[in-house]
Amino acid sequence: MSKPLQFSIEWPALADEGVRLFNSGEYHACHDAFEDIWLDSAGDQKTFYQGLIQTAVAYYKIVGRGFPGAKALFERGMEKLRKTRHLETPLKVEEFLAAAEQHYGRLVELGEDRMHEITEATFPKMIYVDGYTPQPPPDPSWKRKHHDKHHA
Repeated sequence: MSKPLQFSIEWPALADEGVRLFNSGEYHACHDAFEDIWLDSAGDQKTFYQGLIQTAVAYYKIVGRGFPGAKALFERGMEKLRKTRHLETPLKVEEFLAAAEQHYGRLVELGEDRMHEITEATFPKMIYVDGYTPQPPPDPSWKRKHHDKHHA
C-alpha cells in the first residue's frame, strides 16, 4: 500500500477550487480563492500563496491588455514562487513557474503594442503532483463571504 501524500503547507479545499478556477480561465476568481487562504497564512506559506495570486492576476491582466500590471505582477509573483520552491505542495510548481517565465519573456519581448499576440490558449494549467486527488469543492458561500469581507 502506498503512503499518503504529505505536504509542507496547508492545502484546504479552497486551494483546489483556486486551481479549478485558474484552469477554467477564471483568473480573478482564482485570485479570490487563494486570497482567502493567504490572509490566514504566515511565513513561507503566505509567500507561496501570494506568488500564486500575483501570477494568476498577471494572466488576468494579459487578457485585459494591462501591460504594466501584467509585467509587474509576473515579476513579483514569480519571485515569490522561486523563493518558496522548496515547499512540498500538491502542485507541480516548477512546471507552472517555467510556463509563467516563458509568458513573461514573451510579454516583455512583444511589449504593450503587441501583447495581444499572447493568447489564452497558450496559458498554462496548474497541474497536480502524481497521486494527489483534489478535494471536493468548498461550500459555494465562500464567494459571498469573500465579497462581503473585501468589497464592503
